Amino acid sequence: MRLMRREISSIRPREGKGALPVRLALAALVAAVPGGLALPAAAEPPAVVHYRASIDTVKYLFGPASPVARLGALLYMGDGHAAMGDAEIAGTAIEVPLRARVQVSVIKHRKIAWPRFESPEAIMTVGAYRPLDDATRIAFTELVKWIHQDYGLSELDAYELLSQVATVHLNEMVDPNFVVVASIDKKYLPAPRPPAR
Repeated sequence: MRLMRREISSIRPREGKGALPVRLALAALVAAVPGGLALPAAAEPPAVVHYRASIDTVKYLFGPASPVARLGALLYMGDGHAAMGDAEIAGTAIEVPLRARVQVSVIKHRKIAWPRFESPEAIMTVGAYRPLDDATRIAFTELVKWIHQDYGLSELDAYELLSQVATVHLNEMVDPNFVVVASIDKKYLPAPRPPAR
C-alpha cells in the first residue's frame, strides 16, 4: 500500500510542547465475512471479528492479508490516521481522509484464519478477541502455523523460537476486542519453502 501524497510532516497540538509526527496509515481492512455481515468494530461478535483487520497502527503498512469467506467478496480499506499512539487508548487517533494506491492479490487455495502482515523484515499475525490473553494466544498460534507451513519448522520448534525472539504489540484496547500483533524478524527464520502448486 502506498499513500499518494504527504502534504504535511507534523501536526502542532493546541496545547503542549513540540509537534506530533505525521505517520499516515489506513487502519482498517475488511473482507466479506460469513453470512455477508459488515458491522462496525464495536458491534462485531467474536465469530466475525477476525475477518476485519482493524490494525489500528501505523507500523504495518506492508502486505496485509485477510481471510475471505465467500466468492465475489468485496474489500474495504479505510479509517485514515495521521497519527496514533499505541493501543489507541482514548478511542480515536488523529483521523483524516486519505487517498491511497493499493495493489491487491488474491491468493487462491490458501486458507488463513486471521489477518496477517508481512514486511521486508518481519512476518506478523493478528489476534483480536477478549480477554487480552486470548487475543495474544490467537496471534501466536497463527504465527506458529505460518512458520510451520511456509518455513518448514515443526510447530514445536516454531513455538520454542517464538519464545526466544518474538515481539508482541498491543495495537488497540478501546473496542470490545483487544487487537494484538505477534511478530518475528525474518533473520531468525530459515528460507521460505516454495509455494505448493
